Amino acid sequence: MTPANDRPRLMIADDNPVIRSMLGMSLSGGFEVVGAAADSEEAIELARATQPDAAVVDVEMPKGGGLRAVRGILEVAPGTAIGRERGQLRPQRATLVEQLLGTVRMQPLLQLR
Repeated sequence: MTPANDRPRLMIADDNPVIRSMLGMSLSGGFEVVGAAADSEEAIELARATQPDAAVVDVEMPKGGGLRAVRGILEVAPGTAIGRERGQLRPQRATLVEQLLGTVRMQPLLQLR
C-alpha cells in the first residue's frame, strides 16, 4: 500500500495529544502520516479506513488499551507492521508494549524505510 512517493503510510495511536503531535512531526519526514487516533476504537477504524503500512501504538489508551488496538488493527489491516513509542517520557510503557506485542507481531518501523 506504499504510495508512489515510496514513503510508508503510518498511523499513530496515543491518547496524549502532545505525544501524537510530536510523533507525527518526528516521523513525517520518513513516513506519510495518514492519521492519528486517541483510543483503541478510533485506531481500529483509522486502520480500516487507511490500510497503513505501519502503526505506532501506545499501550495505555482508553476503550480497551493498546493490545486491543493492535489485535483490531491486524484484523482489519493485516499487512500493518506494529511499532511502539520509544520516547524517554514513559520508558516503562515501551517495555510493557514490547512484552505484550511480542506475541502478536512487532517490527521496528525503520525496517520499512
